[in-house]
Amino acid sequence: MIEVRKLTWLWITFSLLVLIVLIFTFIPEAKESNEDHSGYITLWFDDGLLSTYEVAYPILEEKNWKGVLAVIADQKIANKKFIPDGDPIMSWEQVEELRDAGWEISSHSMTHPRFNNITDEMTLRLEIVSSKDRLEEMGFRIDSFTLPYGEKGDKFAEKLVLEEYSYWRSCIHETNPIPPERHIRSYLLTTEHQKDDIISWIQKAEKNEEWLVICFHAIVDTPSHRWQHTYSQFLMVIEEIERSNLKVVLPSEIFDQYSCKEVQ
Repeated sequence: MIEVRKLTWLWITFSLLVLIVLIFTFIPEAKESNEDHSGYITLWFDDGLLSTYEVAYPILEEKNWKGVLAVIADQKIANKKFIPDGDPIMSWEQVEELRDAGWEISSHSMTHPRFNNITDEMTLRLEIVSSKDRLEEMGFRIDSFTLPYGEKGDKFAEKLVLEEYSYWRSCIHETNPIPPERHIRSYLLTTEHQKDDIISWIQKAEKNEEWLVICFHAIVDTPSHRWQHTYSQFLMVIEEIERSNLKVVLPSEIFDQYSCKEVQ
């Protein structure tokens, strides 16, 4: 009887040792596997719209996430362009509140024109250089330029952006490599995008350990054009980010952490 108890005790001890070895052998591997599918994501809000302040900002604040706000330097012209779409521009006090909460402010030009239609160098200087000067005079740190409509314009416009800004964002639908290039690619959310689209963007960034940038415009009850989105669509994106292994970051954090390579 004593021998049976001894054998039983030895078997239990051996089983526990095996279990401990398995835990320390396989759990680290699982952790490494998760890290293999990590990456980064940035939420970029164009035009300085009021819905960004009223809808997106409180949601991101609850999660301690920060975003990028691309603002148009001439607010009067901006309001004339966007009020008819049902989403006015936020006030400078509201822009300052986001800045003080840790958001990054980006220049989105002076008047939000179509760069591909502009050849006059003085006009391009106004849109690219003077917009940055005006925002900096108001106390904002401006490191980036957000191309209106994603249009880069002619060679002179490209030269100005290259000289004046640390990095800039286009609307080319790609994820960004790590280390990053100064030219940031992004996915623009539209009314047509479904949950599977968002998941595919996220999975690509996770698999390749890259940097995903998603761009938002107006968040409204009833979109009037494809570049607007509903509240439920915005929440869908937030929920998928929470389920992912991507870390929410600002561009400045990416460029501070990694050396930058020149855009080709």
